[in-house]
Order: sequence, then structure tokens, then C-alpha cells
Amino acid sequence: MAKKFVLKLSDEKGNAFRIKIKSPWRPVDAGSWRTLDKGYICYNSGPTIPILKGGLILPWGPGEGDRLGWSRVDLLLFNADETWGVRLNKVWDFIVMNDEGKGKILQPWALKIDPGRIAWDRVE
Repeated sequence: MAKKFVLKLSDEKGNAFRIKIKSPWRPVDAGSWRTLDKGYICYNSGPTIPILKGGLILPWGPGEGDRLGWSRVDLLLFNADETWGVRLNKVWDFIVMNDEGKGKILQPWALKIDPGRIAWDRVE
């Protein structure tokens, strides 16, 4: 069963937009994202890939997440060309989703939001 949630991403000047994330039951599997407020970044949707302990994590079989440890899961947002441009830090601790965090938006993706450090808040 997929989890769906909405995050608000904001830069240091207060520019902000919302994205909807659709995540599989386990936070370490790939999912998808789409913008709800258009024009802030140059892409409107794509896949999400979780990062665990600083390394790229791909979907795996039962029990392997426990072996590797789920102490911190970050999330990368990719475009259709498989290039990431948004990183959301510490979205999950173990399997519990956090309500807020930090991250960054890379320059090539930024339109009406400043590239660099961002904050994110769960709004739904």
C-alpha cells in the first residue's frame, strides 16, 4: 500500500511551493513526486530514490533493510532523464516520517526559488 503526503519546500527568502510524494509501503523503495504549485522548479514530476547512510539504495528483498539499518533515510527527486535536482534530508527515521527537515535544490532546477539550502515541512 502506497503512502501519499504533501511537503512544502521553501528557500531562505521565503519562496515556497508544494510537492506531493507517493511512496511505497517501505520508505527505502523508489516512489514518485509531482509539483502542486507550478513554476518554482523546471520539472513537474518524476521518480524518487531513497538514500540510506550516504549511499544510493535500490529496492531490496525482505529483511535487508533491517540488516543495513534504517536510522536515516534521505530522498532524492529525479526528472524523467534520471537527473536529480532536489535532496530532502532525513525524511524518515527508521520507518517513521519526520514532519520537517532541510535539503537542497540544485541550480539547474531552480526557477522561482533560490538554489541551495531549503527547508521542508509536511503539510498533509
